[in-house]
Amino acid sequence: MVCGNSYHSRLRGSVPKNFVGKAVVVVLMFSGITTLGLLTNSLNNIFVRSGRQTERKLAEFEKELAEQRAILEEIRSTVLAMSRKMDKNDD
Repeated sequence: MVCGNSYHSRLRGSVPKNFVGKAVVVVLMFSGITTLGLLTNSLNNIFVRSGRQTERKLAEFEKELAEQRAILEEIRSTVLAMSRKMDKNDD
């Protein structure tokens, strides 16, 4: 099924035949591959940086939670002590 106006017959003339044309194609291919690699690396850095910030924030939240638990324990023990004093005074 060969047709004179087919896509394949039009491609035949667009392949570089001399050294300069082939060199240009190689440079274009490498620049495209390099650009894709740089883009991938940039996206990776964005996600890694975001992950590090998340870990840092999580560590801060855990520290704050531990402090709040200590404060809550102090309040609980103070309320318990006051309750015991009130119970003794009632007796």
